[in-house]
Amino acid sequence: MKKIFSLNGNEIISALKTEKRQYLCGNLKKAQKLPFFRTDSLEVGITMYDEKRCDEPHYHTTTEDIIYVLKGTIYIMDINSKKSETHTDGDIIIIPVNTPYISKAEADSIVLFVKNPANYDKVVVDVSEMPSIIKWMES
Repeated sequence: MKKIFSLNGNEIISALKTEKRQYLCGNLKKAQKLPFFRTDSLEVGITMYDEKRCDEPHYHTTTEDIIYVLKGTIYIMDINSKKSETHTDGDIIIIPVNTPYISKAEADSIVLFVKNPANYDKVVVDVSEMPSIIKWMES
């Protein structure tokens, strides 16, 4: 029988100071600074953006990507429609399976992300021939 797992908020903040993405639960294959709850059913993590950054364009083949903005400003672009939205503190974003997107964050932003089930299903999208998307990513 598994026991209740918990992490102190100070432990999480301390770990995020050196590694900007920490997983709270999942089926992780590589080590990280923060202890985590091992499970195949769910992946939850926190990303802290200490500078403005754009993540690589991608989609997930089997999981929805759920993003909760704890602090700051996050931009999400749907690559198919080329429409972007701005999200701030308290907003939630749910990206359906097989929806190519890009996320971009302002400095000092923090997001909680959830994927169910917990598996690595990320497929990178080549946008090198999409000048409007490249321009958005660089802005």
